[in-house]
Amino acid sequence: MPAVLHPRCVTIIVPAYRHAAFIRDSLLSVHDQTYPHLELVVIDDASDDGTAEAAEAVLTPEFTARFARVTLLRNAGNLGAHATINRGIAESRAAYLAILNSDDLYHPDRITRLMEALQASGSELAFSLVDVLRSDPPETPMPEFFRLMALRQKLALHQDPSTGFALLRANIAISTGNFLFTRRLFDQAGPFQPLRYCHDWDFLLQALFFTEPVAVEAPLYTYRLHGHNSFASLGDVLAEETAVVIRRFLQRGQSGPSPNPVFPCAANWPGFFDIFLRDCHHVPG
Repeated sequence: MPAVLHPRCVTIIVPAYRHAAFIRDSLLSVHDQTYPHLELVVIDDASDDGTAEAAEAVLTPEFTARFARVTLLRNAGNLGAHATINRGIAESRAAYLAILNSDDLYHPDRITRLMEALQASGSELAFSLVDVLRSDPPETPMPEFFRLMALRQKLALHQDPSTGFALLRANIAISTGNFLFTRRLFDQAGPFQPLRYCHDWDFLLQALFFTEPVAVEAPLYTYRLHGHNSFASLGDVLAEETAVVIRRFLQRGQSGPSPNPVFPCAANWPGFFDIFLRDCHHVPG
């Protein structure tokens, strides 16, 4: 018989690709969570650098005893981040889902704080502020986007009339690894789309239709800069994918009344919504 999970158990999905040097620390940061009810799903996307073997070495009986259930999977071929996350979610069993990119880290209180925020707010999606950890050579210039990241997130959250509008302006959650959400929300808003750069932002904007996200204003997620991050290699597709994301968001907003009373749309924000779209250069073509 399959193990019966706690009703507030959180599955942490770790999509992994060519992060053999970092995945041990990532998995240890999951193990060290103060939140007691966790399932772990690690899924390697056909890495060729020993990432799967490095993960397997961490998953000793002593390590896995802390979890309600642990699964290690390997894709037969490289499917990409979106498909790997979707497969990990399909293999998971908990009612709450979180993601950790295999080169990043969780603060020990992350899951506890985000689950508390969901309960207090009634939201079905939470994220936090982000710290940046540099593992690239010291002489490498810090990309402007990552300077004072947590402060810039906090300012962005208070610039607009709602968290949803802040997320529509830009992906201030930064990464899929910064999401915690209900399985029900994933079934409504998902799956993650085949976008190489913006699958995270697309999911957030689709989720807005169903729930108003809650932001925990503390740096509970650590994004690692190491010279091979996806933002550095996929910037050439940003404009094209942004257009896809905004088009899908606007189509979702036209599908009927939103369960989220502050969902950014013309019906909820007459006049302001159209001005906002123009200000963000999100006017559809």
